[in-house]
Amino acid sequence: LALPLFRPDDAPLFLLFLGRFHPLILHFPIVLIILVTLVELARRFTSLKIRKSVIKILLIAAALSTIASIGAGFLLYASGEYAGNLIDQHFWAAAITGFAILTTTALYFIYSDKKRYYSYYVAGLIISVTAVGYTSHVGGSVTHGQDYLTEHLSLIASDFKGSSARTES
Repeated sequence: LALPLFRPDDAPLFLLFLGRFHPLILHFPIVLIILVTLVELARRFTSLKIRKSVIKILLIAAALSTIASIGAGFLLYASGEYAGNLIDQHFWAAAITGFAILTTTALYFIYSDKKRYYSYYVAGLIISVTAVGYTSHVGGSVTHGQDYLTEHLSLIASDFKGSSARTES
C-alpha cells in the first residue's frame, strides 16, 4: 500500500527490467489462493483430510508471490508503458488484493490456534478470491482490451435467440 508514495520515474533500468516479469509472476498468487479455497471447500464438504501444514505452505507462498507480483507490477507501471484510468484501477485493485491475501494469511495463523476466528479467515478467503478475480479482469483488460472477456457474449446471445426461435417455429 506504500507504493504510491514512491516516484516511479526514478526507477533504475534494472528494476524496470524486473518489472517485465510481472505477467509471469502474477499467476502464482492467483492459482495459490484459489487452490487454498478449493482445499478449504473440500475439507468442509467432503471427508478429505488435509494437513494444516499444507494450507500454511500454500498461504505463505500465496502471500510471498503476491508481494513479488505487486512489486513487479509497480516496476512495470514505473516504466511508463502503461497509463490511464484502467491501469490506475488495476493498480489499486492489486493493492487491495494484496492486503486481502496478506490479511487472510494472518487470520489463518490466528484461526489455527483459536477456532472462533475461522469465520474471519473464511471471509478473508472469499474477499481475497473476489479481489483476485476483479484485479485479474482489469489486468486482462489492460493487456487484451476492455471487451476481451465479453467480446463473444453478444454473438452467443444472438445465436441462442436464433436457435430458440427455430425450435419454436
